[in-house]
Amino acid sequence: MRAMVAILLLLAAPSQVQGAASAERVALEAAAKKGNAQAQYDLALELMYGEDVDPKTRDAAAAMGWLRRAAEQGHLEAQKDLGTNYSLGIGVAPDAAEAAHWYSKAADQGDAEARFYLAVAYEQGEGVKADSAAALRLHRLAAAQGYASSQAELGEIYLNGLLVPRDDLEAVRWLRLAADQGQPEGQVTLREMLVAGRGVARNEPEANQWFRKAAERGYPRGMGKLGESYALGRGAARNAVCAYLWYGLAAKEGWILGERRRAALAATLSADELVYGSRLIAESAVKPGNVDHPCCPGDLVTFSLKDAALGDVIASIGTLSGLKIAGDFDAAASVRVKLEDRPWEEILTYILHSVGLAWRRNGDTILVSRAGAG
Repeated sequence: MRAMVAILLLLAAPSQVQGAASAERVALEAAAKKGNAQAQYDLALELMYGEDVDPKTRDAAAAMGWLRRAAEQGHLEAQKDLGTNYSLGIGVAPDAAEAAHWYSKAADQGDAEARFYLAVAYEQGEGVKADSAAALRLHRLAAAQGYASSQAELGEIYLNGLLVPRDDLEAVRWLRLAADQGQPEGQVTLREMLVAGRGVARNEPEANQWFRKAAERGYPRGMGKLGESYALGRGAARNAVCAYLWYGLAAKEGWILGERRRAALAATLSADELVYGSRLIAESAVKPGNVDHPCCPGDLVTFSLKDAALGDVIASIGTLSGLKIAGDFDAAASVRVKLEDRPWEEILTYILHSVGLAWRRNGDTILVSRAGAG
């Protein structure tokens, strides 16, 4: 009977579902009008982003009104959201002074994120009088709370001797804390210090790992620097196609130097390399916090499979390599493999060898055949 009830609920008429949503809205509005700050905040979000609200009839002005009421009662998230909305012009005309005002309110409540954005306002003199000392104090507070962006900023401050004596050891300490949390600016700057041996022993392989992490998260400067690593063979095997890929992705994300370097490198590539590199760029997608892209030659991947269908495995490697796969093989054959941090070429060779097959590359195609066959 419980299963039937669940099905009946799922099959309820749209008017019933909408009626329930409307009832919830009525209750939320009633609580908001009585002065409940949380209800006011929730109602603001509902008016701006609610799933049952027709995008054509969203009421940004009403949402901002309720958000302000909640913020004026000291609701922390409402204060931060007001700061962001005024900063970006969401539902209201951009106003740097109002943004700084509300970030300040949230910062006074000890919020690390608000402290970071207020520090940036003081650094740039946006909405407040420029005050480097105030910015430094706020970054210190937010960094001590573990806020990665302020940790990266402190690292830069110590690295360049801004308002504090230059201290490479202290710079590395803060940059590593930021980098360990995935903060891309921290990762890129830490990499540069590892290459130069500033505040830490020189270590190009580790340095390249930090560039790669920043690049894989879609950080344009990290992408460009990873391209540089491939172009120069620093911390990675020299590979012009890989360099072309990452310069191209950096350019697509607006890094001007990436476009210049991509264009300069293109003049040195063969026709086949240029086609291959261009296809890698075209088949890549930069998403928030992640870059989906085929592997560069020599990139390391991990395969851990048990009783997987050969056809599925080969298709996955085709996606990783960015190459087409053709040949006569039993797609249903079962394979097992556990290989960590190996080039896809080595993994493909191992898998095919286990079922009596081999492969060779012909242009942009992987040709699979029986081992020993021409």
